[in-house]
Amino acid sequence: MVAIDTVSARARGDRRNQLLDAAARSFAQRGYDGTSVRAIAAEVGVQASSLYYFFRAKDHLFEAVYERGVAEIMAAVETASVMARTPWTRLERAAVAHLEALLDGSDCCAVVARVEPRGESDLGKRLIRHRREYEGRFAAIIDDLPLAPRTDRRVLRLTLLSALNGVLNWYRPGGDSPRAIAVKIVGMFRRQLDAG
Repeated sequence: MVAIDTVSARARGDRRNQLLDAAARSFAQRGYDGTSVRAIAAEVGVQASSLYYFFRAKDHLFEAVYERGVAEIMAAVETASVMARTPWTRLERAAVAHLEALLDGSDCCAVVARVEPRGESDLGKRLIRHRREYEGRFAAIIDDLPLAPRTDRRVLRLTLLSALNGVLNWYRPGGDSPRAIAVKIVGMFRRQLDAG
């Protein structure tokens, strides 16, 4: 009985992951409104009603995709920046990891970059909580930078993340690598702040 339960749990986990992958592709390409729960279920080969076994509603499915994207980006940033010797090197490595995750990572990461959650809906409020957790990592890195006391570190964090996320709008493979772009962006910020 235990072996059957283990297989069933693994199959449920696999099916949930398949649904998340299909949903992430659709949300990344078509956005929330352009994504159909019925189309996601059909892609995975299940009835649309089966999707609700794993997710109560479309907004819960979207939140699960968003949460997975945040976790993937956070893991990449943590791994890349943990051994940096200086605060500026830590920020540069975090920015590189962030941008590489957005451009070369999963569709879940792309959804995080493309969606700026607003607090008007229950879903928006839940997404803001996930995003704040991630932005807190960058806030801690920026807090360690040797900056003039007058520097608004919150504005610096938000502007830096906006610049990195904005690369999705114009990046084309074959030009500068995500790493080179992130290094240039951090370098521009550093030159301005050092000059001030």
